[in-house]
Amino acid sequence: MKKLISIGILLITCLTLSSQTTSRKGIMNFVFEGGVQFTGIDDVYLPVSNGGTGYIFGPGIEYYVNDKLKIRGALMFDNRKFSLEGTYTNLYINDSTFTSSNSYGQIVQNYSVNYLTIPLSIIYIKGTNKFRVFIKGTYYLSVYLNNTQTGYDEVYIAPQDANLFIDSYLPEFATPGMHQLDPSKQKLSSSDAGVNMFFGVEYSINEKLALSLAPCFSYSFGNVWNDPKRDVNWSTLYQINLGILYQIK
Repeated sequence: MKKLISIGILLITCLTLSSQTTSRKGIMNFVFEGGVQFTGIDDVYLPVSNGGTGYIFGPGIEYYVNDKLKIRGALMFDNRKFSLEGTYTNLYINDSTFTSSNSYGQIVQNYSVNYLTIPLSIIYIKGTNKFRVFIKGTYYLSVYLNNTQTGYDEVYIAPQDANLFIDSYLPEFATPGMHQLDPSKQKLSSSDAGVNMFFGVEYSINEKLALSLAPCFSYSFGNVWNDPKRDVNWSTLYQINLGILYQIK
């Protein structure tokens, strides 16, 4: 008897859900989406790599090809952050390499990089007029805009090593202690490209307005640096996005 009651409740629920669903083919939505993203790279030249927290936001247009499939194009402002650190003990003196266990250098580089990102998406969506779940596959192209680099480059010269620098091309190192250098500015690649995969939900507030929430996992194809010999990809590129969808057709 309990099994029959359970089956009956399940059938009633399914019929109720199906009765709430109408055709969405041909619907067009204006979308504004934004959220937080966690980014980072792995660079063998500076072995300590720390991820950062950036953001992404922008408008888009989507169109229902049929009840379960829609396509979307968007234009996003894309901010990515990361930092790199490295310690070195090989110091150059008169075109030769001097290795010391007492003297050392320390580099810290912090980056905030801005892109204009164009995502093109195919979305598989299923549910009722009120609540839906979706999977979104995206190919994106990111055009580099600018970046802010902060940090420092410093060298500590031990007292027992200072005399080795008297006749070198860095005579200021002949004074023992910590020396501050101008950090070298790194050039980033002019573009990035990759794929995203979103798993999310949509909730309709009314016939025209809906909200979406989706985490995202990404894979980048592009080189971070403008140097083919320094081949480094974005090893971390995750997003959590909140979207507002307004039906315009």
